Amino acid sequence: MIEIYSTPACSQCMQAKSILKSKEIEFTEYTVGKDVEKSVLEERVGSPVRSVPQIFKDDAYIGGLNELRAIVA
Repeated sequence: MIEIYSTPACSQCMQAKSILKSKEIEFTEYTVGKDVEKSVLEERVGSPVRSVPQIFKDDAYIGGLNELRAIVA
């Protein structure tokens, strides 16, 4: 399962979700600051988070948009 941590106005987040939808890959989206606090996300990532999207696959940290493109290409 893919999990995306995003913010509403993030263009890279929108691109990531669009890629997953086009490949018919199911995902769960969490909005940082609404569904989850940034500190909780940083704890999960293991380092400070300065950008979104932050993406996980099967509970393993993938990275951002470029890393997502690499695994679904």
